[in-house]
Amino acid sequence: MRAAAIAAAFAASWTGAAGAQQVPVPETYGGAIRWYAEAAEAGSAEAQFLLGLQYETGTARPADPGEAARWFAAAAQAGHALAQYKYALALHYGRGVAADPAAAAPWYARAAQAGVREAAFNLGHLLETGGSGEADPAAAARWYRLAAEAGLVRAQVNLGLLYAGAAGAARDPAEAWAWLDLAREAGRAGLDPPLARLEAAMTGAEWERARARARALRERLPARAAPRARPPLPGGPAAVDDERGPGDQPRGR
Repeated sequence: MRAAAIAAAFAASWTGAAGAQQVPVPETYGGAIRWYAEAAEAGSAEAQFLLGLQYETGTARPADPGEAARWFAAAAQAGHALAQYKYALALHYGRGVAADPAAAAPWYARAAQAGVREAAFNLGHLLETGGSGEADPAAAARWYRLAAEAGLVRAQVNLGLLYAGAAGAARDPAEAWAWLDLAREAGRAGLDPPLARLEAAMTGAEWERARARARALRERLPARAAPRARPPLPGGPAAVDDERGPGDQPRGR
């Protein structure tokens, strides 16, 4: 009963639900850690996700990739988008579980559909390279586009390069130029050579379409947003929505 009450209080205080003002939130970091652990055991997906982060990073408890994966999986099954992304990373790279990129793909897809743009990028990369089975450039482009339209610069780069290097009717120099130019404007280095090659090969009509497409993208797409921070544990650091360590995402080419 106490654990269930803690989980309900946790959910109310996190979401700002009615009555949350009366929830006795722990005033110490250690108290918060115990509170989150009990809430996680009681089934709170948010607490399970945060507990997974603690085991992943070694914050407040010894790092344990297996326990991190276990709690990410529990929260992912409950529909927590960031946990779905973290569990996909664990499966993709073998962090605390056996590496299985094919099993990671559907979890990336769930997280991407819930708005986690890094998940869409990683799924695009798996599909482009055949990391989870047979390569599927058309499907890769769809997931890259989802991340690119959400402002993820490395997805804009990969999408542009995919269009530039595609074979046959899938090749689209104007679309490639527009996405690469957008990424260059956002500060991505090293794009002048591929842009110059595209410009040299485009017809006059393609060049006009490329510039028009770039203008349309700038008008429609949001500026690159800073990571959103969740409320911190008392005395501890905030958890950032797109928190990641080196190697969490494949790098754009």
